[in-house]
Amino acid sequence: LKQPQYNPLTVAQQVTILFAANEGYLDEIDNAKINDYKSGWFEYFEANMPELSAKLNAGDKLSDEDIASLKENLEAYGKNL
Repeated sequence: LKQPQYNPLTVAQQVTILFAANEGYLDEIDNAKINDYKSGWFEYFEANMPELSAKLNAGDKLSDEDIASLKENLEAYGKNL
């Protein structure tokens, strides 16, 4: 993940964007718009899933419920593009 200097991504941001890529949520996104998708997703994620963000940043493993919730939120975010 290319990160801006002096503005590194949190663990939660890294995990969720890599999860999105691995699960195919970025497949239909134009390469030129990936950075816009990422910044929008990070805002959405922090606003809608602060508990999961804290859990990931603390180094905790994701439960099956967490993964299901993350998938639901990635789908919801993708529909609003």
